[in-house]
Amino acid sequence: MTDSMLNSAEGAHAAREQKGIVWVLYPDILRVFAIWMVILLHVTAPFMTDAARYGTVAWKFCIVLAPVVRTGVPLFFMLSGFLLLRMPQTRDIKQFYKTSLTRLILPLLTWNVVYFIWHIYNEGQEASVGAFVKQLLFTGTAYHMWFMYSMIAIYLIAPFLAIMTEKCSSRALALLVLIVFFFSTVRHMVNDSAGLYIDGNMSLDELHVGFFLLGYILGTVDFSRAQRWIIYLLGIAGFICGIAGNLAASGPGSIKLPMNEGYMWINYATASAVFVLARYLFSEDSRAAKSSRFRNTARRLSSVTFGVYWIHVLFLDIISKNILYPENPVTVSIICIFLLTAALSYAAAFLMSHTGRLKRFLM
Repeated sequence: MTDSMLNSAEGAHAAREQKGIVWVLYPDILRVFAIWMVILLHVTAPFMTDAARYGTVAWKFCIVLAPVVRTGVPLFFMLSGFLLLRMPQTRDIKQFYKTSLTRLILPLLTWNVVYFIWHIYNEGQEASVGAFVKQLLFTGTAYHMWFMYSMIAIYLIAPFLAIMTEKCSSRALALLVLIVFFFSTVRHMVNDSAGLYIDGNMSLDELHVGFFLLGYILGTVDFSRAQRWIIYLLGIAGFICGIAGNLAASGPGSIKLPMNEGYMWINYATASAVFVLARYLFSEDSRAAKSSRFRNTARRLSSVTFGVYWIHVLFLDIISKNILYPENPVTVSIICIFLLTAALSYAAAFLMSHTGRLKRFLM
């Protein structure tokens, strides 16, 4: 999807090349993986939350996928933090706002109009300027746009975070992540399950700053083999707990998915494991990084992530309502819906990437 990692990814690549810094493969790999997970999340969500499908093979299939597909959004925030906080340009507040915010706001305006018109003609939504302005200012005209509003908020404080990361040690930044983790995750878990109530709120947790800073730490700190295995084991534990927790909480006629909540610790654990695995699996001396064909393919797919993010919900809506859903076998339908949505979204995104000056309004 993303944001800093979407648009700023190109800026980050350009900045590194201008300084003679070796291009790194794994951010592109993670970006492609993350957008695939976001698409798959949106494909499986209706099946997973449908009480009529409880206990079916398709429902269990979605439950097993859930902890993995929910790494998509955290990975986008983490990649954005890793890329933006390393860029010297981020510390130039005026220039950063001028260039980076424009890259987000123009497509946001364009796609809000597109989805607003789409909902008018397909769902009978109220066609008024007032309704559009209200959605534009507060929620967006499509459910996936919340991410961009959060990203804009992070962009506003990114220059200050960049200055802070330059002055702070890795341990100090890790402590800050733990503080945000407490307010965004531990406090919610205690309040929801322990019969207690810890008051207090921290606006930074709503901005996903924890993931943003965590991405910078995971991408810049050199981990020993033992430390990497600890991160991987925590990721596996998060995956298992995500499945077990959702299965235990759900029942016939009542689908409860507590482990799918955005603040749950498993999102930190699983996303961190994926991030670190990709970093070391696709290191500069890996076989994949040395393959020009693989590098070029990853880079091309990565370069249109922003376009795929914007348009995939439109294709998903068309496909799920008019082509496959809910034909049996349902598991096969889920896979087909995902593949069709991804393929059409990439095709459209590549076309948008060749629209000249219009590109800045689309992606």
